[in-house]
Amino acid sequence: MNLGTEKLKRNINSLMSNKQVKSVAELSRRIGMPQPTLHRMLNGEVKSPRLAVVQNIAKFFNVEANDLLYKDLTLKDNHQPYR
Repeated sequence: MNLGTEKLKRNINSLMSNKQVKSVAELSRRIGMPQPTLHRMLNGEVKSPRLAVVQNIAKFFNVEANDLLYKDLTLKDNHQPYR
């Protein structure tokens, strides 16, 4: 898993907790993404997730796609609204 996907994984897990999304299966249902695809992405099997996928996840969590990939959103003050 590269640094970008590790940050993406941490950010998604943190945002799931903040939004009370209890599982990857629940998140996949809520964003309309196949659960196995999301699971592989969060387990590091997908090294370069497609931008459209990252944008879809970012939109659900109301953050920018670049922030999801490159910022540490586990820090409360780093959550920026999605535009």
